[in-house]
Amino acid sequence: MELLQRSSKLFGYLRISINTSYPLKHVRCRRYSIKRGESLNSKYNEEQRQKILQHLNQSTADELFVPRVMLMQRAVAIQQYRSTNGQFNSISDVLNISGIGPLVLEKFCDFIIKSPETLAQEKNDIGIKKFRNSLFNPKLSSEDLKKINNVIAIDLQLDRITWAKMDRDLVLQDWSHALIYHSGYQKFNHAAVLEKLQEITQTMSDADIFVMENKLFRITNLKVVPLALNFRVLEAMLLTVLSMSFNRNVVTSKPNEIGNYYGLIIGGERVSGINLLKDLFQNRSEHLNCQISNEFRTSYYKAENVQQEYYTNCLLLANAYHKLVLREAE
Repeated sequence: MELLQRSSKLFGYLRISINTSYPLKHVRCRRYSIKRGESLNSKYNEEQRQKILQHLNQSTADELFVPRVMLMQRAVAIQQYRSTNGQFNSISDVLNISGIGPLVLEKFCDFIIKSPETLAQEKNDIGIKKFRNSLFNPKLSSEDLKKINNVIAIDLQLDRITWAKMDRDLVLQDWSHALIYHSGYQKFNHAAVLEKLQEITQTMSDADIFVMENKLFRITNLKVVPLALNFRVLEAMLLTVLSMSFNRNVVTSKPNEIGNYYGLIIGGERVSGINLLKDLFQNRSEHLNCQISNEFRTSYYKAENVQQEYYTNCLLLANAYHKLVLREAE
């Protein structure tokens, strides 16, 4: 009992309340109380509640998405829950969605009740700061971004390169791939690889900018080290060849950030995004609105499974760059 009384001072700083008149099993956390959801309904006045519910019930996933406040996977979950269970009758109903807790919901509600002008400005500022100035490097000015009419997104692997070209209207203009090696475990010959990269880039069409995603390697054992080292050399070679061949900007994104945007990071690892592309083909995608011709769809389905994954990576990267960088700059 004395130990609990002394500990209660420490738990006070953590916003945890301990009732010392009951056994230890009655220790409870005030911050995550069940009543927290009910308090959200009473926190706002009637006008604010109606504004929040209107936004929750009528907004698309893209409109619900706010960087650092409401992530895309949560926004999509809200839209899916709404289509399955109907509109939200109270703010606390949103807590029925897995992955959305009272703290996230409260922060999102506080964001919604601001004036439309303030809301749009803050969302724009957050998006530019989070994605344009932090996600992609090097940073480009708004003037340079407005001059970009098409983007080539590249997915680099040890044995092949895959690329997709997309214009500013999100129309896929080209995608293709080329093998560097027939196996990623072949001996790495720097001269031969450089010559092969130059040959491959000559088959690529020109674009205003090239975008690549940095790969994240987890060194689980020493056998992975040579592969990771070879890939970094290959990556540096490709960046150099692209800059010299096209004299264009080449920007790179941080590892896993694109996967985070599309909700593909589970347990710290990226999962396949093929289902997102298949939803697009069936006209039921919730945050992919690219236009892909039947010719490219046919070539996609004819490709092997691993190549389909690389095509998907390129498309997601190009789509994210357009939506998060080019359109934000406008």
